[in-house]
Amino acid sequence: LTAADEGIGNVTEALKQAGIWDDTLVIFTTDNGGPTSTCAVQGSSNYPKRGGKCTIWEGGTTGDAFLSGPALSKLGLPTSARFPHLFHVVDWMPTLAEIVGAVPKNNKIDGKSQLTGLKQNIAIRDHVFVGYAYAGYSTNQWYGPAIRHGQWKLIQGTSAGPDEYDIAPHG
Repeated sequence: LTAADEGIGNVTEALKQAGIWDDTLVIFTTDNGGPTSTCAVQGSSNYPKRGGKCTIWEGGTTGDAFLSGPALSKLGLPTSARFPHLFHVVDWMPTLAEIVGAVPKNNKIDGKSQLTGLKQNIAIRDHVFVGYAYAGYSTNQWYGPAIRHGQWKLIQGTSAGPDEYDIAPHG
C-alpha cells in the first residue's frame, strides 16, 4: 500500500504539473475477489462473502472500485455515493469510451456503458453471466456456469468452484 500510495502521488503530481489534473478521473478497480486459499494464494479475505478468485461464489465474482478526481463533477458524477448495481469489468471500456466521446468503428465492444447509471445511480445491467475454468493439479475443471440477476444467482452444475469452506477446517 505504501508503494501504491507513493506511485499514485507521483502520477497525481505529474498531472498537476502538466496542467491536466482538472480533467482527470482516477479509477481503482478489480475484476474479481481476492485470491484466498482456493488458488493464487496470497492470504486475501473476501469475508463475509464466500469463496475467492477461481470460484464463481460471490467472493470470486465481485470486487470493489472507486472513482475520484476533479473530473467527477465535470462529468456530472456524484462525489460521494455507493453504486449498488451490477457492473461487469467489461463495462469499463464502453463507459470510458462514452466519457471521451470515442465511437468504435465497425467493432462491437463487449460490455455496456454505465455512465448514465453512475450519474443517476440506476441499474444499467440486470444480469451477468459467470463461469470459471480452473486448471487444477491433476485435472482441468469448469465451475458453473452461473447467471446473476439482480441479487439472485443461479448456478448450474454441482459446484461453484474450490472453496475454503470445503478444503480447510474453520474454528
